[in-house]
Amino acid sequence: MGRVFSDTGHSRNFKVAKQQMTNLPTDQQKKSVENINGADLFHDIANLIEETRQYVAQEYNAAHALLCWLIGTRINKEVLQSKRADYGEGIINALSTKLKLNYGKGYSRANLFRMIKFAKLYPDKKIVATLSRQLSWSHFVIICSIEDDLKRDFFAEICRVQNGVYVYYKSKSAA
Repeated sequence: MGRVFSDTGHSRNFKVAKQQMTNLPTDQQKKSVENINGADLFHDIANLIEETRQYVAQEYNAAHALLCWLIGTRINKEVLQSKRADYGEGIINALSTKLKLNYGKGYSRANLFRMIKFAKLYPDKKIVATLSRQLSWSHFVIICSIEDDLKRDFFAEICRVQNGVYVYYKSKSAA
C-alpha cells in the first residue's frame, strides 16, 4: 500500500529547527559550553522535550483521525454499499470482534459505526486531512453526533478556530 499520510509542514518545521540548532554562531556555542551546569542548559533541553512531545501528540492525533476516516470509508465501500443491513451488521460485528482482540477496545462495534458516520459526513479526504491537523478523533466523535448539518459545520469551524477548546467545553457541559 502506498503512503497514506502526507507531509503538511510539521516535519519541515522540525527540520528547520534542527538545522538552526546545528548552525549556532560560535559565541552561542561558547555560552552553551560555559553554562553546561547552569539552568539555561536544563531549560533549553526541557523546552526541546516539551516541543517534541507536543509535535508527536499532534502527529499522532492527525494520523489517528485519518485512520478512523480510512476505516470508515473502507467499511462503507466494501460492506454497507451492498445495502443489505443484516449482512452488514454481521460483518461489522465479526470485524469488531477480531479488531478488538488484536488492537483493543478502540475498535468496538460502536466505534466502527462512528468511523462509518465520520466517513459519510466528511467524504473529502483533503478536508479530513486538514481538520485532523487541528482536531482529535474525540473532537470528531462529538462533532459527528450533532445531527443538524448547519450546527455541525458551525461547531466544527468554531472548534477548528479555537483548537478544540469549544468542543471540549461543550462535551464537558453536556455530561
